[in-house]
Amino acid sequence: MASCALLFATPVTREEFFAAAEGEYLSDYAALTLRGRPAIEVWEERYSRICAAAADLMEVANAAGVVIVRRVTSWDLHIASQTHDTLIIFAHWKGERIARRDLLCGLNEFYNALSTNRTPAGELLREYVLASLQPHAFQCLKPERAELLCGELINRLNEIIASGALTSKFPERVRDLVEADSPLAKALSRDLIDEALQEVLAPGNKLELFDGLHAPGAIEKTISPQFHGVIDLATCHSAILAACLKQSRGDDLLVIQNDNLLDVLPRYRIVAHTLAVVGENGSDYEKVRFEVERALIDEFRPKRWSFLDRILSPQSRIS
Repeated sequence: MASCALLFATPVTREEFFAAAEGEYLSDYAALTLRGRPAIEVWEERYSRICAAAADLMEVANAAGVVIVRRVTSWDLHIASQTHDTLIIFAHWKGERIARRDLLCGLNEFYNALSTNRTPAGELLREYVLASLQPHAFQCLKPERAELLCGELINRLNEIIASGALTSKFPERVRDLVEADSPLAKALSRDLIDEALQEVLAPGNKLELFDGLHAPGAIEKTISPQFHGVIDLATCHSAILAACLKQSRGDDLLVIQNDNLLDVLPRYRIVAHTLAVVGENGSDYEKVRFEVERALIDEFRPKRWSFLDRILSPQSRIS
């Protein structure tokens, strides 16, 4: 088969999982995966099965002659893009939703950043987020009340992202091309909020690798300019990163992407079947990849269509 690299930027062993849970790396992915629960509980309930599926995938990949890279950093991605023409990337996408852990300051600083903001999105943020809240509401609060109010402000920020209201602040050439309720509109809305609140809010719309979070533009620059192959982006909402890559590289890249959340267990199975077929008969990765995904959906359609509909539809697409 054509040279292919399988890149894991999420934990695929027990050791990697517990190291992430203890804060050694992948802090956003770990926080999202654990959701405040004990690591051993999450491991026993679900993550052990994810690692078992990853082990099965790596066994198939080895047999097909695929290069496997674990604990992937931006440098690993760069090197792989210099030496292979198909990249399969399993990674965490930190999307547009604002989490409590994104807030980098206390309540008063957060309020001041919102109330005095002079960026293009500032007026809308004040109107939506601070509506009905007077300055005295932020004074002399007990810690419990301050925490509740922080949560309320973050919820309002997420509501304005979901509403599409911030599309009115997009540049006109972008506004005419983006539907208000599309994933791209939500991502661009988060970018406007990040610009407005950059001193108090950790940004979203980044790919997390083992050396940290990386903006789409940084990922595009990491990929070798000589790379003209296929990238299978096995991340949630990978269409956002794909749009950046395609804008910069055009037809030099084929990018397999999806608009929605990704369940890694069926995706491991899809990629394993794809590599087995490609390794045996040398077919094009992207062609087989879509055939396998379609077959998996058809296999489960009679009994579990609602489940597959949630995790695989709209299905992956290529750009």
